[in-house]
Amino acid sequence: MTMRQPSLFDIPVEPEAPRPPNLDNIRKHLRMVLRLVRNAEIMPWHDADARHWEQNFPVLARLLPPHEGEPMTAEFEAELSRLKAVR
Repeated sequence: MTMRQPSLFDIPVEPEAPRPPNLDNIRKHLRMVLRLVRNAEIMPWHDADARHWEQNFPVLARLLPPHEGEPMTAEFEAELSRLKAVR
């Protein structure tokens, strides 16, 4: 009597449901970035990192409730403009 080894590929795989974003971590991270730009006298990042934050800060802030994310984005953009003017 021979045993047949089951195929690894015959088992249907259920896709995992995406996890909801961890708003506490996002909030903490955005506050850290805001504190950094608020306290900076010159741009704290190289050009590529500054572009990264300029693009991604609003994306992350939109995951928060509007009453939190919108003021954070407005402050971040104002601080970024201030730092760009220093160059």
